[in-house]
Amino acid sequence: MTGHPGAADILLDTPDNTTIEELRDAIEGLNTDEQEELLALIWIGRGDFSKDEWRQAMILARSSRTASEADYLIGTPLLANYLEEAVSALGLSLEEFEINRE
Repeated sequence: MTGHPGAADILLDTPDNTTIEELRDAIEGLNTDEQEELLALIWIGRGDFSKDEWRQAMILARSSRTASEADYLIGTPLLANYLEEAVSALGLSLEEFEINRE
Protein backbone atom coordinates (compact mmCIF):
# COMPACT_ATOMS: atom_id res chain seq x y z
CA MET A 1 0.00 0.00 0.00
CA THR A 2 1.33 3.46 -0.84
CA GLY A 3 0.81 6.63 1.14
CA HIS A 4 1.68 7.47 4.70
CA PRO A 5 3.15 4.68 6.83
CA GLY A 6 0.46 3.40 9.18
CA ALA A 7 -2.34 5.18 7.32
CA ALA A 8 -4.36 1.97 7.07
CA ASP A 9 -4.04 1.44 10.82
CA ILE A 10 -6.77 4.03 11.39
CA LEU A 11 -9.21 1.52 9.91
CA LEU A 12 -8.29 -1.31 12.27
CA ASP A 13 -10.80 -2.15 14.98
CA THR A 14 -8.45 -2.55 17.92
CA PRO A 15 -8.95 -1.72 21.61
CA ASP A 16 -6.49 1.19 21.46
CA ASN A 17 -7.99 2.71 18.28
CA THR A 18 -10.23 5.63 19.25
CA THR A 19 -11.29 6.56 15.71
CA ILE A 20 -14.81 5.15 15.97
CA GLU A 21 -15.42 6.82 19.33
CA GLU A 22 -14.10 10.11 17.96
CA LEU A 23 -16.44 9.82 14.97
CA ARG A 24 -19.36 8.91 17.26
CA ASP A 25 -18.61 11.91 19.49
CA ALA A 26 -18.44 14.20 16.45
CA ILE A 27 -21.79 12.98 15.10
CA GLU A 28 -23.48 13.08 18.49
CA GLY A 29 -22.06 16.58 19.00
CA LEU A 30 -24.03 17.84 16.02
CA ASN A 31 -27.38 19.44 16.70
CA THR A 32 -30.55 17.85 15.32
CA ASP A 33 -30.60 19.97 12.15
CA GLU A 34 -26.96 19.15 11.41
CA GLN A 35 -27.53 15.43 11.90
CA GLU A 36 -30.50 15.58 9.53
CA GLU A 37 -28.40 17.41 6.96
CA LEU A 38 -25.69 14.78 7.32
CA LEU A 39 -28.25 12.05 6.64
CA ALA A 40 -29.52 13.91 3.57
CA LEU A 41 -25.93 14.34 2.33
CA ILE A 42 -25.27 10.61 2.68
CA TRP A 43 -28.39 9.80 0.69
CA ILE A 44 -27.46 12.24 -2.07
CA GLY A 45 -23.95 10.84 -2.21
CA ARG A 46 -25.33 7.31 -2.36
CA GLY A 47 -27.60 8.27 -5.25
CA ASP A 48 -30.92 7.90 -3.40
CA PHE A 49 -31.65 11.57 -4.15
CA SER A 50 -30.28 14.11 -6.63
CA LYS A 51 -29.09 17.56 -5.61
CA ASP A 52 -32.41 18.90 -6.88
CA GLU A 53 -34.17 16.64 -4.40
CA TRP A 54 -32.45 18.14 -1.34
CA ARG A 55 -35.77 19.20 0.20
CA GLN A 56 -37.21 15.70 -0.17
CA ALA A 57 -34.06 14.20 1.36
CA MET A 58 -34.36 16.59 4.30
CA ILE A 59 -38.04 15.74 4.79
CA LEU A 60 -37.17 12.04 4.91
CA ALA A 61 -34.23 12.70 7.26
CA ARG A 62 -36.53 14.60 9.64
CA SER A 63 -39.18 11.91 9.58
CA SER A 64 -36.81 8.97 9.99
CA ARG A 65 -34.58 10.22 12.80
CA THR A 66 -33.83 7.79 15.57
CA ALA A 67 -31.84 7.87 18.78
CA SER A 68 -29.06 5.93 17.07
CA GLU A 69 -28.12 8.22 14.15
CA ALA A 70 -24.45 7.80 15.01
CA ASP A 71 -24.75 4.00 14.82
CA TYR A 72 -26.51 4.22 11.46
CA LEU A 73 -23.93 6.60 10.02
CA ILE A 74 -20.90 4.77 11.41
CA GLY A 75 -22.32 1.50 10.10
CA THR A 76 -22.76 2.92 6.60
CA PRO A 77 -20.17 1.34 4.31
CA LEU A 78 -18.35 3.94 2.19
CA LEU A 79 -19.58 6.78 4.42
CA ALA A 80 -16.69 9.09 3.48
CA ASN A 81 -17.15 8.35 -0.23
CA TYR A 82 -20.85 9.20 -0.04
CA LEU A 83 -20.07 12.48 1.68
CA GLU A 84 -17.51 13.36 -0.99
CA GLU A 85 -19.97 12.47 -3.75
CA ALA A 86 -22.70 14.58 -2.15
CA VAL A 87 -20.43 17.58 -1.73
CA SER A 88 -19.40 17.29 -5.37
CA ALA A 89 -23.02 16.85 -6.53
CA LEU A 90 -23.94 20.04 -4.68
CA GLY A 91 -21.16 21.90 -6.49
CA LEU A 92 -18.99 22.30 -3.41
CA SER A 93 -15.37 21.39 -2.81
CA LEU A 94 -13.81 19.82 0.26
CA GLU A 95 -10.41 21.10 -0.86
CA GLU A 96 -11.68 24.68 -0.75
CA PHE A 97 -13.10 24.04 2.70
CA GLU A 98 -9.75 22.71 3.92
CA ILE A 99 -7.87 25.65 2.39
CA ASN A 100 -10.22 28.11 4.11
CA ARG A 101 -9.67 26.39 7.48
CA GLU A 102 -5.89 26.85 7.42
